Amino acid sequence: MAMHTDNEITIDAPLGEVWRTANDVRSWPQLFDSEYAEAEILEEAPGRVVFRLTTVPGPRGVRRSWVSERLMDAERHTVHARRVETGPFLYMHIFQSFEETGSGGTRLRWVQDFEVLPEAPFDDAQMAERINTNSRHQLARHKAVIEAAVTHV
Repeated sequence: MAMHTDNEITIDAPLGEVWRTANDVRSWPQLFDSEYAEAEILEEAPGRVVFRLTTVPGPRGVRRSWVSERLMDAERHTVHARRVETGPFLYMHIFQSFEETGSGGTRLRWVQDFEVLPEAPFDDAQMAERINTNSRHQLARHKAVIEAAVTHV
């Protein structure tokens, strides 16, 4: 069954800074809290990046890895991404938007649409819960990292 998650946060930083930081895939091991051990760029062109993410070891010491593609529209401040190597998903599509707020901040929104494979060790609803929990945590991490960087400039 198709699932949809939608999470957002307002970051007290200019749109350009949030856009630049959130789209710097090479820095994701530092930007995301205890999630990615490596981010390897496989292909890169203006507005497009294909990359391999490798997670930090999980509770049983297992590291996961997959390839994703990210299409960045700098004019509209939107991103469309997808897993190329889908792993336990039938598909995983991600939409991100970056919107200036009236107070000089930026609203960062993450939307994920997906279905898990029937043989996955979890169902769609369980994955949606995991994604929502992790998205809220990682968005808060983005806020903390970006706001700290802006105040030290």
